[in-house]
Amino acid sequence: MHKLFLFFLLTLFFSNLVVATEYHTLFEPADLRLSISNNGTVTGVSANITVRDPDKIVLVPFGVMSNTVGTTDWNYTVPASQITKTGQYEYTVCSYSPVENRCDTFEFKVNPAGREQTSILENPLLLVFGIIGTLFLVFGVWQGNSIFGFIGAIMFILGGVYTMIYGFNGEQSLYTQGIAMTIIGTGFIFMFLSAYEWLGWGSYGGDEDED
Repeated sequence: MHKLFLFFLLTLFFSNLVVATEYHTLFEPADLRLSISNNGTVTGVSANITVRDPDKIVLVPFGVMSNTVGTTDWNYTVPASQITKTGQYEYTVCSYSPVENRCDTFEFKVNPAGREQTSILENPLLLVFGIIGTLFLVFGVWQGNSIFGFIGAIMFILGGVYTMIYGFNGEQSLYTQGIAMTIIGTGFIFMFLSAYEWLGWGSYGGDEDED
C-alpha cells in the first residue's frame, strides 16, 4: 500500500505542455489574419483561403478573404460551428496581384483555453506548495509518521486553493477549477487518513520501542 501511495505522489507534478504557435478557442470563431500587399498597396490584390481541420478535412474551400480598408490586413473568420476539434489546423492562403501570384500554408492550434499551455514550472508558488507537500507526505509514509502526512496534506489543500483563485499561468477556466477541486480533494483525503492514523496511535498510547 505504501509503495502505491508513493508512486501516486511522485506522479502528481510531472506536467509539461510547451508549444509555440497561433491558438484559437474550441467552439469559438477563429479569425485568421495576414498582411498581404503589392509593394505596400492592396490595389489589384485579392486573396483566397482554404482551411483544413486536424483530420485534413476541408472546412473552407477557397474562401474569399476580406481586406480592412486602408490597411494591408486581410482576414477570414472560420465560424464556431466548424471549430469542433482540438488539435492542429492548417490553412493555405493564395494571393493574386498584377505582379505576383503565390500560395503559402500556415497552421493554428485549437484547445479549450484558446492559448498556449505552458509548464507548471511557471507557477512558482504552486510549485512550492506541491514540492513541500510531496516531501512531507513521502517522509511521513517512509517514517510511518502521520504528523508529517497531515502537514503535507495541508500544503496540497493550500495549493488547490491557490489554483482555484489564480488558475495556471494566469489562466482561469472550468478546467483549472476542476483541477483545483481535485487537488483540494486529494489533500483532504490525505489529511483525514493521516488524522485517523494519528488519533489511532494516540488511543493506544504505546511506545513503538516496547515489545
